Amino acid sequence: MSDLNSLVYEIVEGKTASSLDRVRRGFFNLFYKMEGENSPVEITEIGNAVAFHTGMDISFLNQVTIFDSSAEIFEKVMQLVASWKVKNQVYLAGAGLAHAEQLKLTGYTCGGAAPFMGYAIDDRFANFELREGLSVVLTKTESELDGNIKMISDTFGLPREVVSTYAGTLLADPTAFRYMLFDKGVPVSTSIFMKNEMLVGCFDVATPAEHQRKGYGEELMKYMLRVQYELGSKLVVLQASPAGEVLYRRMGFQIIEYVQQWDMNNQDLINGVTRI
Repeated sequence: MSDLNSLVYEIVEGKTASSLDRVRRGFFNLFYKMEGENSPVEITEIGNAVAFHTGMDISFLNQVTIFDSSAEIFEKVMQLVASWKVKNQVYLAGAGLAHAEQLKLTGYTCGGAAPFMGYAIDDRFANFELREGLSVVLTKTESELDGNIKMISDTFGLPREVVSTYAGTLLADPTAFRYMLFDKGVPVSTSIFMKNEMLVGCFDVATPAEHQRKGYGEELMKYMLRVQYELGSKLVVLQASPAGEVLYRRMGFQIIEYVQQWDMNNQDLINGVTRI
Protein backbone atom coordinates (compact mmCIF):
# COMPACT_ATOMS: atom_id res chain seq x y z
CA MET A 1 0.00 0.00 0.00
CA SER A 2 2.90 2.38 0.63
CA ASP A 3 3.83 2.25 -3.06
CA LEU A 4 0.25 3.06 -4.00
CA ASN A 5 0.21 6.01 -1.59
CA SER A 6 3.26 7.57 -3.21
CA LEU A 7 1.73 7.18 -6.67
CA VAL A 8 -1.76 8.41 -5.79
CA TYR A 9 -1.62 11.03 -3.06
CA GLU A 10 0.06 14.40 -3.51
CA ILE A 11 0.14 14.71 0.27
CA VAL A 12 0.49 11.30 1.91
CA GLU A 13 0.16 12.58 5.46
CA GLY A 14 -3.53 12.92 6.16
CA LYS A 15 -4.44 11.74 2.67
CA THR A 16 -6.90 14.61 2.21
CA ALA A 17 -9.49 14.71 -0.55
CA SER A 18 -7.66 17.54 -2.33
CA SER A 19 -4.48 15.48 -2.42
CA LEU A 20 -6.21 13.17 -4.91
CA ASP A 21 -6.56 15.87 -7.54
CA ARG A 22 -3.47 14.70 -9.39
CA VAL A 23 -4.63 11.13 -9.93
CA ARG A 24 -8.21 12.22 -10.63
CA ARG A 25 -6.95 14.56 -13.33
CA GLY A 26 -4.80 11.83 -14.83
CA PHE A 27 -7.76 9.45 -14.95
CA PHE A 28 -10.23 11.88 -16.51
CA ASN A 29 -7.68 13.15 -19.03
CA LEU A 30 -7.97 9.70 -20.59
CA PHE A 31 -11.55 10.50 -21.60
CA TYR A 32 -10.26 12.95 -24.21
CA LYS A 33 -9.03 9.94 -26.17
CA MET A 34 -12.69 9.15 -26.98
CA GLU A 35 -13.26 12.49 -28.69
CA GLY A 36 -12.78 12.52 -32.45
CA GLU A 37 -14.04 13.75 -35.81
CA ASN A 38 -16.78 11.13 -36.03
CA SER A 39 -17.35 10.70 -32.30
CA PRO A 40 -20.28 12.27 -30.40
CA VAL A 41 -18.18 12.39 -27.23
CA GLU A 42 -17.62 15.90 -25.89
CA ILE A 43 -15.51 16.57 -22.77
CA THR A 44 -15.95 19.79 -20.77
CA GLU A 45 -14.05 20.87 -17.64
CA ILE A 46 -15.48 23.37 -15.16
CA GLY A 47 -13.24 23.87 -12.14
CA ASN A 48 -12.73 20.48 -10.50
CA ALA A 49 -15.58 18.93 -12.48
CA VAL A 50 -15.41 16.92 -15.70
CA ALA A 51 -18.40 16.37 -18.01
CA PHE A 52 -18.67 13.52 -20.54
CA HIS A 53 -21.51 14.09 -23.03
CA THR A 54 -22.77 12.23 -26.11
CA GLY A 55 -26.40 13.38 -26.37
CA MET A 56 -27.59 9.77 -26.54
CA ASP A 57 -30.57 8.84 -24.38
CA ILE A 58 -28.51 6.63 -22.06
CA SER A 59 -27.69 8.01 -18.61
CA PHE A 60 -24.06 6.95 -18.22
CA LEU A 61 -23.18 8.37 -21.63
CA ASN A 62 -24.05 11.84 -20.31
CA GLN A 63 -22.33 12.30 -16.99
CA VAL A 64 -20.42 14.79 -14.92
CA THR A 65 -18.13 14.12 -11.97
CA ILE A 66 -17.74 16.88 -9.39
CA PHE A 67 -14.86 17.11 -6.90
CA ASP A 68 -15.44 20.79 -6.08
CA SER A 69 -17.43 22.17 -3.10
CA SER A 70 -17.89 25.59 -4.72
CA ALA A 71 -21.56 26.61 -5.10
CA GLU A 72 -20.59 28.68 -8.15
CA ILE A 73 -18.92 25.72 -9.86
CA PHE A 74 -21.89 23.50 -9.01
CA GLU A 75 -24.34 25.97 -10.55
CA LYS A 76 -22.29 26.23 -13.74
CA VAL A 77 -22.05 22.45 -13.97
CA MET A 78 -25.79 21.98 -13.49
CA GLN A 79 -26.57 24.66 -16.08
CA LEU A 80 -24.45 22.69 -18.55
CA VAL A 81 -26.14 19.40 -17.66
CA ALA A 82 -29.61 20.98 -17.93
CA SER A 83 -28.78 22.23 -21.43
CA TRP A 84 -28.29 18.61 -22.56
CA LYS A 85 -31.99 17.78 -22.01
CA VAL A 86 -31.24 14.07 -21.88
CA LYS A 87 -30.93 11.34 -19.25
CA ASN A 88 -27.77 11.90 -17.25
CA GLN A 89 -25.77 11.02 -14.17
CA VAL A 90 -23.92 13.21 -11.70
CA TYR A 91 -21.07 11.70 -9.70
CA LEU A 92 -19.84 13.24 -6.46
CA ALA A 93 -16.58 12.56 -4.63
CA GLY A 94 -14.22 14.36 -2.30
CA ALA A 95 -15.30 17.95 -1.74
CA GLY A 96 -18.08 17.45 -4.28
CA LEU A 97 -20.05 15.41 -1.75
CA ALA A 98 -21.20 18.75 -0.33
CA HIS A 99 -23.74 18.93 -3.17
CA ALA A 100 -25.62 15.71 -2.38
CA GLU A 101 -28.61 17.37 -0.73
CA GLN A 102 -28.94 19.94 -3.50
CA LEU A 103 -28.97 17.17 -6.12
CA LYS A 104 -31.73 15.40 -4.21
CA LEU A 105 -33.80 18.59 -4.10
CA THR A 106 -33.28 19.03 -7.84
CA GLY A 107 -34.83 15.64 -8.56
CA TYR A 108 -31.85 13.33 -8.74
CA THR A 109 -31.89 9.97 -6.97
CA CYS A 110 -28.84 8.31 -5.45
CA GLY A 111 -27.87 5.02 -7.05
CA GLY A 112 -25.24 4.14 -4.45
CA ALA A 113 -21.50 4.52 -4.50
CA ALA A 114 -18.77 2.87 -6.57
CA PRO A 115 -15.16 2.41 -5.46
CA PHE A 116 -12.39 4.20 -7.34
CA MET A 117 -9.51 1.74 -7.06
CA GLY A 118 -5.79 1.69 -7.74
CA TYR A 119 -3.04 -0.87 -8.19
CA ALA A 120 0.66 -0.06 -7.93
CA ILE A 121 2.14 -2.29 -10.63
CA ASP A 122 4.78 -4.68 -9.33
CA ASP A 123 6.18 -8.03 -10.46
CA ARG A 124 3.28 -10.03 -9.02
CA PHE A 125 2.07 -11.01 -12.48
CA ALA A 126 5.40 -10.72 -14.31
CA ASN A 127 5.48 -14.45 -15.03
CA PHE A 128 1.75 -14.96 -15.44
CA GLU A 129 0.68 -17.51 -18.05
CA LEU A 130 -2.87 -18.03 -19.26
CA ARG A 131 -4.39 -21.37 -18.31
CA GLU A 132 -4.55 -24.10 -20.94
CA GLY A 133 -6.94 -23.42 -23.80
CA LEU A 134 -6.97 -19.64 -23.37
CA SER A 135 -5.45 -17.09 -25.73
CA VAL A 136 -5.47 -13.30 -26.02
CA VAL A 137 -5.61 -11.07 -29.11
CA LEU A 138 -4.75 -7.36 -29.11
CA THR A 139 -7.38 -5.56 -31.18
CA LYS A 140 -5.79 -4.01 -34.27
CA THR A 141 -8.38 -4.25 -37.07
CA GLU A 142 -11.96 -3.17 -37.66
CA SER A 143 -13.12 -6.79 -37.76
CA GLU A 144 -11.46 -7.52 -34.42
CA LEU A 145 -13.04 -4.36 -32.98
CA ASP A 146 -16.46 -5.60 -34.09
CA GLY A 147 -15.92 -8.60 -31.79
CA ASN A 148 -15.10 -6.32 -28.85
CA ILE A 149 -18.15 -4.17 -29.54
CA LYS A 150 -20.43 -7.20 -29.69
CA MET A 151 -19.13 -8.48 -26.36
CA ILE A 152 -19.52 -5.10 -24.62
CA SER A 153 -23.00 -4.74 -26.10
CA ASP A 154 -24.07 -8.22 -25.01
CA THR A 155 -22.68 -7.78 -21.49
CA PHE A 156 -24.20 -4.39 -20.71
CA GLY A 157 -27.32 -4.52 -22.91
CA LEU A 158 -26.26 -1.57 -25.05
CA PRO A 159 -27.01 -1.11 -28.76
CA ARG A 160 -23.92 -1.92 -30.77
CA GLU A 161 -24.06 1.38 -32.61
CA VAL A 162 -23.81 3.14 -29.24
CA VAL A 163 -20.68 1.24 -28.21
CA SER A 164 -19.07 1.75 -31.61
CA THR A 165 -19.37 5.55 -31.34
CA TYR A 166 -16.73 5.76 -28.61
CA ALA A 167 -14.87 2.47 -29.09
CA GLY A 168 -13.92 3.18 -32.68
CA THR A 169 -11.93 6.32 -31.87
CA LEU A 170 -9.42 4.28 -29.87
CA LEU A 171 -8.55 1.69 -32.52
CA ALA A 172 -5.53 3.54 -33.93
CA ASP A 173 -4.35 4.93 -30.58
CA PRO A 174 -1.00 3.29 -29.66
CA THR A 175 -1.65 4.06 -25.98
CA ALA A 176 -4.97 2.17 -25.95
CA PHE A 177 -4.69 -1.58 -25.41
CA ARG A 178 -7.97 -3.37 -26.16
CA TYR A 179 -7.83 -7.15 -25.81
CA MET A 180 -10.11 -10.12 -26.41
CA LEU A 181 -9.77 -13.35 -24.44
CA PHE A 182 -10.63 -16.60 -26.22
CA ASP A 183 -11.30 -20.06 -24.80
CA LYS A 184 -10.57 -22.64 -27.49
CA GLY A 185 -11.38 -20.05 -30.13
CA VAL A 186 -14.58 -18.75 -28.48
CA PRO A 187 -14.49 -15.06 -27.40
CA VAL A 188 -15.30 -14.89 -23.69
CA SER A 189 -14.05 -11.57 -22.24
CA THR A 190 -12.69 -8.17 -23.22
CA SER A 191 -11.23 -5.05 -21.64
CA ILE A 192 -9.20 -1.97 -22.52
CA PHE A 193 -6.33 -0.20 -20.78
CA MET A 194 -5.68 3.42 -21.80
CA LYS A 195 -2.35 4.95 -20.87
CA ASN A 196 -1.00 8.45 -20.39
CA GLU A 197 2.22 9.69 -18.82
CA MET A 198 0.89 9.37 -15.29
CA LEU A 199 -1.25 6.25 -15.15
CA VAL A 200 -3.21 3.54 -16.93
CA GLY A 201 -7.02 3.54 -16.80
CA CYS A 202 -9.00 0.31 -17.10
CA PHE A 203 -12.39 0.43 -18.88
CA ASP A 204 -14.96 -1.76 -20.68
CA VAL A 205 -14.32 -4.91 -18.63
CA ALA A 206 -16.96 -7.15 -20.18
CA THR A 207 -17.74 -10.86 -19.86
CA PRO A 208 -21.17 -11.93 -21.19
CA ALA A 209 -23.47 -13.69 -18.72
CA GLU A 210 -23.01 -17.13 -20.29
CA HIS A 211 -19.24 -16.91 -19.70
CA GLN A 212 -19.25 -15.45 -16.20
CA ARG A 213 -18.12 -17.25 -13.03
CA LYS A 214 -15.44 -19.12 -14.97
CA GLY A 215 -12.48 -16.92 -14.09
CA TYR A 216 -12.18 -15.36 -17.54
CA GLY A 217 -12.18 -11.76 -16.35
CA GLU A 218 -9.42 -12.47 -13.85
CA GLU A 219 -7.32 -14.28 -16.44
CA LEU A 220 -7.57 -11.34 -18.83
CA MET A 221 -6.83 -8.74 -16.15
CA LYS A 222 -3.74 -10.61 -14.98
CA TYR A 223 -2.52 -10.86 -18.57
CA MET A 224 -3.05 -7.13 -19.09
CA LEU A 225 -1.22 -6.28 -15.88
CA ARG A 226 1.69 -8.42 -17.03
CA VAL A 227 1.81 -6.46 -20.28
CA GLN A 228 1.76 -3.12 -18.44
CA TYR A 229 4.53 -4.33 -16.15
CA GLU A 230 6.61 -5.13 -19.23
CA LEU A 231 5.87 -1.64 -20.60
CA GLY A 232 7.10 -0.03 -17.39
CA SER A 233 3.73 1.39 -16.28
CA LYS A 234 3.45 2.31 -12.60
CA LEU A 235 -0.23 2.72 -11.69
CA VAL A 236 -3.56 1.27 -12.87
CA VAL A 237 -6.82 2.90 -11.78
CA LEU A 238 -10.45 2.04 -12.41
CA GLN A 239 -13.97 2.63 -11.16
CA ALA A 240 -15.37 -0.73 -10.10
CA SER A 241 -18.86 -2.15 -10.13
CA PRO A 242 -20.00 -3.95 -6.94
CA ALA A 243 -19.36 -7.29 -8.62
CA GLY A 244 -16.00 -6.22 -10.01
CA GLU A 245 -14.78 -4.91 -6.66
CA VAL A 246 -14.45 -8.47 -5.33
CA LEU A 247 -12.23 -9.46 -8.26
CA TYR A 248 -10.05 -6.37 -8.07
CA ARG A 249 -9.54 -6.69 -4.33
CA ARG A 250 -8.41 -10.28 -4.86
CA MET A 251 -5.87 -9.07 -7.40
CA GLY A 252 -4.38 -6.47 -5.06
CA PHE A 253 -6.29 -3.30 -5.97
CA GLN A 254 -6.96 -0.87 -3.12
CA ILE A 255 -9.89 1.52 -2.70
CA ILE A 256 -8.79 5.14 -3.15
CA GLU A 257 -12.21 6.72 -2.58
CA TYR A 258 -15.92 6.10 -3.12
CA VAL A 259 -17.83 8.01 -5.80
CA GLN A 260 -21.56 8.61 -5.33
CA GLN A 261 -23.81 8.12 -8.37
CA TRP A 262 -26.89 10.33 -8.82
CA ASP A 263 -29.37 9.66 -11.64
CA MET A 264 -31.76 11.93 -13.50
CA ASN A 265 -34.08 9.79 -15.66
CA ASN A 266 -37.37 11.71 -15.40
CA GLN A 267 -37.79 13.39 -18.79
CA ASP A 268 -40.24 15.98 -17.46
CA LEU A 269 -37.74 17.05 -14.83
CA ILE A 270 -34.93 17.01 -17.37
CA ASN A 271 -36.84 19.33 -19.66
CA GLY A 272 -37.76 21.63 -16.77
CA VAL A 273 -34.33 22.05 -15.13
CA THR A 274 -32.67 25.31 -16.07
CA ARG A 275 -30.94 26.55 -12.91
CA ILE A 276 -30.26 25.47 -9.34
